[in-house]
Amino acid sequence: MTAGRAPAALEWVRALARDGWSVLVGDSLRFTASGFSRYCGGRVSLPPARFSPSLFRREVLKLIDSEGLDLVIPTCEEVFYLADLHPAVFCPPLETLEHLHSKWRFLELAEGLGVEVPSSRLLVDAEELPADPRGWVFKLEFSRFGEGTWSESTEGLKPTPARRVVMQERLVGEELSGYGVAVRGELKAWVVYRPVYRLAGASSVFFRPVEDRRAREFARGLVERLEYHGQIAFDFMRTDDGLFVLECNPRATSGVHLFEQNIASVLRGDEISAGVVDKMLSPALGLVRPWPPLKTFIKDLWGARDAVFCWRDPLPLLGMAAHVVETSFLSLIRGVSLKAAMTRDLEWDGESFD
Repeated sequence: MTAGRAPAALEWVRALARDGWSVLVGDSLRFTASGFSRYCGGRVSLPPARFSPSLFRREVLKLIDSEGLDLVIPTCEEVFYLADLHPAVFCPPLETLEHLHSKWRFLELAEGLGVEVPSSRLLVDAEELPADPRGWVFKLEFSRFGEGTWSESTEGLKPTPARRVVMQERLVGEELSGYGVAVRGELKAWVVYRPVYRLAGASSVFFRPVEDRRAREFARGLVERLEYHGQIAFDFMRTDDGLFVLECNPRATSGVHLFEQNIASVLRGDEISAGVVDKMLSPALGLVRPWPPLKTFIKDLWGARDAVFCWRDPLPLLGMAAHVVETSFLSLIRGVSLKAAMTRDLEWDGESFD
């Protein structure tokens, strides 16, 4: 497992170990939640993928050979740097990943697969920005976790050919997310969920599974068309006019926590469905914004299960705390936000690398 810092990686580590795998956890950070797990068979220090892509690829390839690895599962955007490296890497070719990661090019793929696509334009020059931005959302072509997004105002936004911006109609409705695992073009696991509580309007930390047949059929159709192999996720908006797909994240997301069956069983060819229980990332609940009504919040927490803390495997909670301390220190010495310090060494914005 690479990017062991992510809660999604911890979910995979536990699932793989329960399914009989011996699991190594790799990351460029010293402290990760997955690395503290009892199910982790060893920790590996890796170069930062974004800043040393060639070295990162060489080290992972060396591990595959020296450890006899049967499988490498990327978790976050390091997947782009691992694409086309070795058949053991659980992901599609880089060309496919790039097409999906681009908020503009993905919309081309989504056409004709049973869901709506929002009206959009690609901007490459500041003069193309509308005089009245109301009714539109502006997104950097490559971005993540709600960053690189403008609405109501375009102050500070300067599209260029190297920093393209997608102008998309602003939709009002119910936000939904979808996450799936595909094996050679077959969708083996799928869940749609509602992000109930967020961190200041960005990443969700509380997830409620819901049903949506159109979202499932869309995901299945896209996976089959691309012969997709790996993890894939989507953002949807359900409005009075139908279900719209907004963007794609060809990597792991928090949806991985929502399966009652062992997610690792998809690697044996099993097809699994979502559970019905809400899941949460308990260490981050104190950072939820805006703060919900206390009675509702307590009721939701009472009926949910934690995706981090487990009585049989309690130490990842300590690993996550150590991770926050480490990244807080990095944010100070590098002069970046805490969120940037947690992900900046893994991000990929379409750059070429050797």
